[in-house]
Order: sequence, then C-alpha cells, then structure tokens
Amino acid sequence: MRFKSAAILAALALLTLASAHARVQTGQQEQKDEKLIDDFVTTRGFIIEVSKPAAKPKAGTRRRPTAVAKAKPPGGAKQGGGGGAAGASDVAQQKAQPAADVAESGAGVVEEGVQIVKASTLPSLALGYSIYTRDDSTGGLLPAPAGKSYRSGDAIVMVLETNSDGYLYVFDAENGKDPVMIYPDVRLRDGENRVRAHIRETYPDDPELPFKFDERPANEHVYIVVSREPIAGVPTGEALKRYCGKNVEDCEWRPTAAQWARISAAALDRRVVEARSRQIAQADAQPVMPVTLQRGIRVKRDAPKPMSVRVSDSPDAKMLVTKIELTHK
Repeated sequence: MRFKSAAILAALALLTLASAHARVQTGQQEQKDEKLIDDFVTTRGFIIEVSKPAAKPKAGTRRRPTAVAKAKPPGGAKQGGGGGAAGASDVAQQKAQPAADVAESGAGVVEEGVQIVKASTLPSLALGYSIYTRDDSTGGLLPAPAGKSYRSGDAIVMVLETNSDGYLYVFDAENGKDPVMIYPDVRLRDGENRVRAHIRETYPDDPELPFKFDERPANEHVYIVVSREPIAGVPTGEALKRYCGKNVEDCEWRPTAAQWARISAAALDRRVVEARSRQIAQADAQPVMPVTLQRGIRVKRDAPKPMSVRVSDSPDAKMLVTKIELTHK
C-alpha cells in the first residue's frame, strides 16, 4: 500500500507540474498574441510612402529639378488612403513626418494627426477582423467568442481592417460545396473592391442589417482575401457588371478549380501568424452599437482592437487569405 501511495503521489506531482507548465505556456502565448494585436493597432496612425528608385536619365539628357513644395488645399482635410501601415518595429526605425493641420501623400490628402512614414519596402500584409453577434435585447452587437456555434435566427457582422492598400474579396463555401464570391457585389459601389489601409470594411455592408442564419444547418467556410493587386481572372467593377447583366439580385460568380486551388492553398500558408485576443470576447462585454461600426471610416488608434489579427511573415507575399469557420446548427 505504501508503494502504491507513493506512486500515486508521484503521478499527482507530475500532473501538477505539467499543468503549471501548460499554464505558463498559455500565458506566454497570450502575451505574444496581445503584443501582435497591439503592434497592428499602433500602425493605425501611419501612412507608408514607398520610395521608388529614381529612373536613370538617358544618355545626352539633363536631369531637371523636381518641385517638392506642397500647397495646403482649401477647406478641411479629406479622408484618403495612401500606402499600408508598417509594423510597430518598422515604424520605430523610420523617420516619421508628422502631419500638421493637413498632411498630403502621393495617394491623396489625409486627415489631421496622421503621420507619413518613408520606407523602402511595403509592410507585410495583415488583416484585423472581429465577429459580432446581435443582442436582440439592446439592438447592439456583442463580440462572438472563438468557436461559437450559431443557431437559426442568429445575426452576425464581420468588421475588417487591413494594414495596407489593396483589394478585398470574400468567398463563401457552404458544406464543402463549390465556393461563391459574395464580395465584391455589383450592388455595392458598382462592384469595386479597392480597400485602403486602416479604413474599416464590414460584411454585410451595413452593420444595421446583419447577416442572419436561416433554418438550414450548415458549416460556412468564409474566405477573406486581401491582395496587393487585383486577382487575375476575377471580375470586379465594370467586368462584374457585364457578367451579371440585369441579374444583379441573384448574380453569383464562382472561381474555376484552378483559381480556387491557389486561393484555398494560401489560407494554409505556414508563414502567416494569427493572434487572437483573450481579453475582448468576455461574458461581461458591453454591446457595441452598429452605428459606431460604419464602413468607410478611418479607424482611430484608440478605437477598439480587432479580436484577431493575421499577418504574413513574408514581406514579399502578394496575398493574405483568412479562413473563418462558422458552424450553424
């Protein structure tokens, strides 16, 4: 009996040590996740201008001086994009040019308080996203915890924020069926899908009208694609309008097998790091009113953090794909 008791105590001690080690690892991972999300939020106040190498003058020609003076436009500052935002460490290493009353960049005019950062390369692509569920008692939106199962009648809103200018695509593959493109939509902005760094995007377009799950159980796989350049062969704008013709209400464009193989494979890119906040989706979270989440607004640095951030570990990556699984029972 003594031998058995000693063995049991030793086993319990090992379990205790393993549990403590697991808690330490969990705590360290949470700290890493929160830092990555904080780094993403830090870049909200910056615009990157990538310096291009000057073209070599042709033989026999003389270089003319370039005017560098910038005039302040009349009226107030207008919101505009201009380059992506770099990571916090990159920003710290660059010389930031503070915006006085109005700052201008090569892509347009930006609002007060934004800093322009000169850089030699573009930042790594990153996407911050949050999923909210509608609270029928208040009409507000509550952060949805990771892995939440949804039921018929539940309504959700996805809030998206990129750190770089580019193009946004959203695909939905239900129950393993062939995917369909749900954004861009020819009914929204004439099918255009250009996005600007830290300019909020939402799905659906109007947070006041969230997406509602119907009575049919399904496993929804939503793919959010951020690309530096338009994806070849995927119709947007005028091309999407021509494809849909007069059938704008039920127009569905589906990628070919080859196109989808490239997109879905990018969702498994091991160079992409994902951080998920454990602090945001709490049981005592206060509802967020939909009007505060309107799309097309530049996200302020002190605005709520995204629940999740995905960032490519490769600055050369041209596309970042995020797969979100929504289980509807």
